[in-house]
Amino acid sequence: MNSLSYSLLEVPSSIVQTATDEFDTILQEIESCSLNMLMSSAERRASMFSSRPVFNKTDCQPMKFENQRRICYSAHGIGISKKYGSIDELRRTISRQEIEAVEVDKEIEKLECHKKELEDKVREKSVELEKLCERKYLVNAVMEANKENTSIIMPGFNAVERIDKLTGNLTKNL
Repeated sequence: MNSLSYSLLEVPSSIVQTATDEFDTILQEIESCSLNMLMSSAERRASMFSSRPVFNKTDCQPMKFENQRRICYSAHGIGISKKYGSIDELRRTISRQEIEAVEVDKEIEKLECHKKELEDKVREKSVELEKLCERKYLVNAVMEANKENTSIIMPGFNAVERIDKLTGNLTKNL
């Protein structure tokens, strides 16, 4: 340690003074920069809070109605359109709306039942349609078979001649 303290003593004071001056200027720059940053962030925070309304205990209490039929003020001072004159009217309106909601629910249930019935009818009719299409196919097949049979039996021959012709053809083949 003696060598370090001895070496500092030998250093000229102008060099030491220059280093401390530079160090002081650097510290001042850092302080001013951090002070500016702190001030700007404080201003931002202050502007955020100043843009919002500040409520105290008196703001949370309901205000007196100026015109009870028109405007009513809530706890935060927001104007609300006033339709109902009293709490009893409001309760009657709520009960009426609840009754209407129950009626709407009943009507919805009826419509759902009717929808299910219609879906069942559609299923039945589609099965019936498939059966009719199958029947039409079979009738067309029978008609084709009848046409083939009538083309074999030529018009103008009587039954005996037809039998002779058929048996004659059979005997010739034997």
